[in-house]
Order: sequence, then C-alpha cells, then structure tokens
Amino acid sequence: MPSRALPEQGTDWNALREQMLTMRIDDIDWRAGRTPLHIYFAGDEVLKVAREAYGMFMSENALAPAAFPSLRQMEQDVLGIAIDLLGGGVHAAGSFTSGGTESIILAVRSAAKWFADVGRLSSRSHLLIPESAHPAFDKASELLGLSVRRYPIDASCRGCATRLSEQLDADTMMTVASVPCLPFGTVDPVAEIAEITRRHDIWLHVDACIGGFLAPFAKMLGSDLADWDLRVPGVRSLSADLHKYGYTAKGASVVLYANVDDRNRQFFDFDEWPKGRYLTETLTGTRSGGAVAAAWAVMHHLGTNGYKTLARRVIDTRARLQREIALIPGFHLLGVQPLGLLAFTSSHVDIFAVADQMEDKGWYISRVGRPPALQMTVTPAHEGIVDAYVRDLRESVQFVTDRGIASRNRSVVTY
Repeated sequence: MPSRALPEQGTDWNALREQMLTMRIDDIDWRAGRTPLHIYFAGDEVLKVAREAYGMFMSENALAPAAFPSLRQMEQDVLGIAIDLLGGGVHAAGSFTSGGTESIILAVRSAAKWFADVGRLSSRSHLLIPESAHPAFDKASELLGLSVRRYPIDASCRGCATRLSEQLDADTMMTVASVPCLPFGTVDPVAEIAEITRRHDIWLHVDACIGGFLAPFAKMLGSDLADWDLRVPGVRSLSADLHKYGYTAKGASVVLYANVDDRNRQFFDFDEWPKGRYLTETLTGTRSGGAVAAAWAVMHHLGTNGYKTLARRVIDTRARLQREIALIPGFHLLGVQPLGLLAFTSSHVDIFAVADQMEDKGWYISRVGRPPALQMTVTPAHEGIVDAYVRDLRESVQFVTDRGIASRNRSVVTY
C-alpha cells in the first residue's frame, strides 16, 4: 500500500536506502541492455560524471542567473555547442529545457505568436503533421488552443512533401519533420518538406529529440544522411534531447531557432504585480542547476571524439540487429532506419505474441500499434546483447509458430 501520511518519526538514511533498493527489485535491468527505450547508458564513467556534476549544482536555481552566474555560463556553453553541432548560423539562438515535450511546446508557442504577429492566427489555425510525429505536438496544441491534422505517412514510413502540399491550406500554421520518428526510426525528408514550407510560408520544426545528438556524429563517421538541421533553408526551429544520445542526466533538452527573434517569441514577460518584472525563457520557473551542470560536464568530458566513438558503437549495433532480424523468415524492417532506432514486424506470426514470449524471457519490449511491430532504440548498452536478443527472438518465434498462439496482450502504450 502506498504511504498516505508523513511518518511521525524520521528514518535513518541507511534503512531508507535499503528500502529503496528493495522497491526497485522488479525494475528492468537497464545496465544489461534489457530495455529498448527510456535509458541511454554510455557506461559507468559517463554516468559518474553526470551524477557528480548534478549533485554539485543540485540546489542552485537556474531561474536566477544573477545569483548563479556559473549556471548561466554553463547553459550558454551547452547551447553554443548545440547550435554549432546542429547547423545554426550567427543569428541562431536557443534555450535549455527540461525535455523534448517542453522544447516542442515552446516551438509551437513561438510559431503561434509569429502567426499572430503576421495577422494569420484564427480559430482555424492548425498544425499539419505526419501521423508518425510525436504526441507532444498535440499536447502543445491543446494547451495553446490550436488544432492538429495528421496526414498519412508514405510507404517508406516517412513524412511526405507531396502529401503535405496536397492537404495544407491558408490556415496551416506549422508542420514537422522527425529525425527520426519514434514509431519507426525513419527520418523524414527535411529538405523536401522545407521547400513546401518556404513556398507557403509555413513554420517548419525539426523534431530531433531522439537523433539530435547522434546524427551529427553519424555524419562525421561517413553516414549519407541528407542535411536535416538548421542548415536547411526553411527550418525555423529544432528540438534535441541532451538526455538521450547526449548521455546527460534526465531533464535536459534544447530548443533551437534559426533566428533569435523567433526564440524570443517563446518568452513569458510579466510586470503587472508588486514584485516587479517576471521574465522566463521557458515554461518552468525554478529549475535545478543539476541538469545544466551534468550536461555541461558530460559534453566536455566526452568531446567530439568520445561522441563519435559512442555513435560508432550505436550504429554498428543497430546494423547487426537489423541484419540478424531480417534473416528470420517472414520478418522485415519498417523503412530505412539510419540512426539508432529500428522497428520490425512479421508477415508470418503474431508479432505481439512474440513480444509476450520475449517479455517472459526478461526483455522489456516496446510495441508499435499501427502496423503491429516491435521497436528498439539502440544504445551502447545493447552492444553485448545482440546474440542473446536474436536467440530469444528466434526461440519466441518458434514457440508461437509451433503452438499457433495469439497475443495475450494487444494493448500498446507509447511508454
């Protein structure tokens, strides 16, 4: 039973620690690569850097740069690195946020304020986005009084410039390209979509929350990934999570803009109360300095070479998994998946029944609803589990095939 009252007497920390360790006994073993999402583990050394840096600045408040100029310096350093990696020019700017959802909400807020500034915002204003785009855009739109229309992805499981152009109208305010999308791991054709948005004066946001701190290093390693970031004319904003392939502590993302004027649209500025001017860049007020400090420390600890090494491990592991999965009769990948995320299904067996068996073997499985598929976000922690994963996958397929069983669990949740 959950506790419903504060205990009368305090408890010694050692006893509490043991209690907490007991609580986590049923948690997935992420160090062993048993989870396909949620955790981006780059090894104990990187984790130690993040943890110690976070603890050093845990109590400091990033809301107050005048009181804690060290945090402001670290935040500006992180943003400068991000802008440089993600193609920002001299006019680019950004903000440090708590995660991808906040980054996306801020980008939609800026787009809506721009649409209002140019006299186009109305009750009919909407986002027109691929069906594979993240639900954070729907959350943002609900909060801001906008509507969302989703258009079908193409046969390659990507957003499509042609389908976008066929469905947009004068009230289309914003669209999205994902790098990659969460359901399938495919990368939308950013340049093709940007050509449409420039022609019709629509805001284009690139959602690189997953791939933002992997794709630049993949390119350095020779990936033929097409330009997708702020270098592409027409991309006005971009979100990228530091706590994913940046390997920093949870609670760290950036939202970047090609032009500082667009960044400034996201600000909240209020002066109609006794205390004085209240100005915030992001949705949050008080922010622990821990996430900023951890991001700064990890990025400087790894450097370009460290990130390239981790990217190589991710890409090679993803490619191994793709090759082995494609060898299973009836199995195929859903589109081209060039970064760290893959999704696959089967034309021969109930893929969710296979997922049930994998879960019985101790794997945490991520399911995709349409079409039914399994998905994995590959990290360095998966490097040593490829053989075990594929062996268990093959055994699960055989078990389901021999018995002709259907899934006992057809529900699908994003997280």
